[in-house]
Amino acid sequence: MASSSDIPQPRRRQSLPDPPFMLNLVLCGTDAALKASISDLILGQKQFSSNPSLEPSLTCVTRAGEVSGCSVTLVEMPALCNTLSELLEEDVKYEALRCVSLCDPGVSAFLFIVPVGPLTDEDKGELEKIQELFSSRVKENLIVIFTAPNIQQPVTDFIEVDPEVRNFLAVCHDRYIIVETEMGKSSKQAGEKLVDEIIKRIEAPPYSLHMYMTVQEERVRREVEEEYKEELNKKEKEIQDLKTKLQQGDEEEAQAPSCLRIVLIGKTGNGKSATGNTILDRREFDTKSSMNSVTRVCQKGVGEVLGRSVAVIDTPGLFDATLSTVQIQQEIVKCISLSAPGPHAFIIVLSVGRVTKEDVETLDLIKMIFGPKAAMFSIVLFTRGDDLEDQTLKEYVETCTIEPVRKLLRDCGDRFIAFNNKEENDRTQVSELLTLIDKVISSNPSSKYFTNSMFEEAELSIKKKTEEILKKKEKEIEDEKEKLKIKYNQEMEEIKKRLEEEKQKADEEKQQLQRNFRDKMEALKKEFEEKDQMERKKREMEDKARSDEVNMQMQQWQSRITELEIENKKEEKRQWKEESERKDREYEEKRRTMEAQMKEPYEQMEKRRMEEQERRKQEDEERRAEERKRLQEREEDIKRQWQEDIKKREEEIMAREEKEKKEWEELKKKHDQEMKAMKNKFEDMARQQAEQFNEFNASKEKHFQELMEEQQKRYELLDNLYKLTEGKKSEEIKKLAELDKLKKKSNCTIS
Repeated sequence: MASSSDIPQPRRRQSLPDPPFMLNLVLCGTDAALKASISDLILGQKQFSSNPSLEPSLTCVTRAGEVSGCSVTLVEMPALCNTLSELLEEDVKYEALRCVSLCDPGVSAFLFIVPVGPLTDEDKGELEKIQELFSSRVKENLIVIFTAPNIQQPVTDFIEVDPEVRNFLAVCHDRYIIVETEMGKSSKQAGEKLVDEIIKRIEAPPYSLHMYMTVQEERVRREVEEEYKEELNKKEKEIQDLKTKLQQGDEEEAQAPSCLRIVLIGKTGNGKSATGNTILDRREFDTKSSMNSVTRVCQKGVGEVLGRSVAVIDTPGLFDATLSTVQIQQEIVKCISLSAPGPHAFIIVLSVGRVTKEDVETLDLIKMIFGPKAAMFSIVLFTRGDDLEDQTLKEYVETCTIEPVRKLLRDCGDRFIAFNNKEENDRTQVSELLTLIDKVISSNPSSKYFTNSMFEEAELSIKKKTEEILKKKEKEIEDEKEKLKIKYNQEMEEIKKRLEEEKQKADEEKQQLQRNFRDKMEALKKEFEEKDQMERKKREMEDKARSDEVNMQMQQWQSRITELEIENKKEEKRQWKEESERKDREYEEKRRTMEAQMKEPYEQMEKRRMEEQERRKQEDEERRAEERKRLQEREEDIKRQWQEDIKKREEEIMAREEKEKKEWEELKKKHDQEMKAMKNKFEDMARQQAEQFNEFNASKEKHFQELMEEQQKRYELLDNLYKLTEGKKSEEIKKLAELDKLKKKSNCTIS
């Protein structure tokens, strides 16, 4: 029987060592439920199935735990490119910065989580957005996690064969893991296995906050340079287009020198198109009442007016809400090519009545586009001349108290005229306009029209001004960059400070979690040791009680067997003694009775009797020896059976203890379940041993009963033998009596 000291004692758990290293993981993707599910799986918590109704978070969610001896920090980053996301661009950049800051000293791996199946546009856009925010360097730390209800051959075949998936995986150098999300799996084991697989695929150093800041600075610098180059190229293209158009205009002027070229410029709604129709005496340009400009591109109309060839160029309305200032300027510049080699007059079209700020700024816009000499060829034309009624145009101008309007007229050499476009048949106003244009031509003897050289001067002026603007813009950009840098540094300091506070808070929470984890483990260890000690003491007491009970029972059996043997021997000895004494007395009496009568026959008979008695005694001795031998063999069998039972129980106890020793390692992971299973097992074994013990008792009782029955049969056999001997003695006495009678009758002596 194995003693309690032979039972293997559970090994004492040492205090938990500090984790060897930290693992910082950022979970990316468009499906918030999948990210939460993988996060639960890694931390060994309850695993949820993907729930599409899960409300996605708009901020980074941080979780921490210890897996496979590693201190794991998980950051669930919100979807950056989700069409349903409410994140603004600034929020996206802040969350990207925050997720890297929470993973000090750096992100060990970016886990891009997608379900197995065809990739969606959102998945592709999310990956592009991640590369845009973190640069191409993030590919070295990117691992794709495919999720599937169960891992089968078609799943792996789809990943290996689908071209879109292969291109997708090429970004991360084919680093991917397939995770089975079927419910009922051991979350802790699956989480540890997943962490081990992730660690195997980490090949690059962590993506640090310094890397992210370097990427953002490079991107801002690149955006500013591209914006500057784009604006410069745009200006150079405009200048080149103007050169080409002026060259084309010079050729057209050589072919048609007598054509009078007029350019109509003005604000939307002032009646430029109607004025052009009045000059050409036909509906050349579309006219209708509208809040927006009817003319959206430069249009040219040519006709004979009062015997002269006249070309009228209509331009889009200035300050039109539907067109940008740049678009309007580009269209007005086109009028140079339509009026090549140059316009004889720029007609600034105003409306009688309320003059707006935009009307006054028209000449400034012409000067900006064509240079300051354009004012020498400018004429102010007031439409709606019928609104003057009895007042003349000169009186209307002289009574004007608006200084910007008076300055406009002075800059145009006080050249102005009124038009009534409702009186289309009144050609007098057209004749006056042509006369006024002739005065403009005659007042500029050096150039009859706005020439190419003037435009080149304007071009040089524009270029110079553009360079000044660009330099100013560049200086403003540099100043803005400096301000942004200062603001950025301030914000970064605030963010760093806030992140440091969050990190400190997260570290405190993490330390608290570790302390709670250690306290819980210590409490569980203490509870387990107490339970184990109590269980061990209980088992020792039960084993001792069973052993004492078995020993006591065996002692009782041995004592009973010994008593039975002693009683049996005493009884046999007493019976044989009594029978021997009785027989001796009988034979002695018979011998004395017959000695005198028949000495010789008696001696012969006595001799035969003694031989018979010796023979029977020898047979009885042999039978008793055989009986003792059989009883001894039965006793040996009982002892051997008892020893085999004891040995079997010892082997069972040793096997059970060996099994308990093997199961001890598993108890460290799932001690609650194993304690319950061990309890049930011990109850079953106790029940089995009790049943075996009961069977053994029944077998012993049955065997003892059989021995008693056999002893009873032997006693009955001896009794029958005694009766048979008595019968034979009676017959011999009877024969002796008959012989005595015959002797008396025959008077002969038998010697």
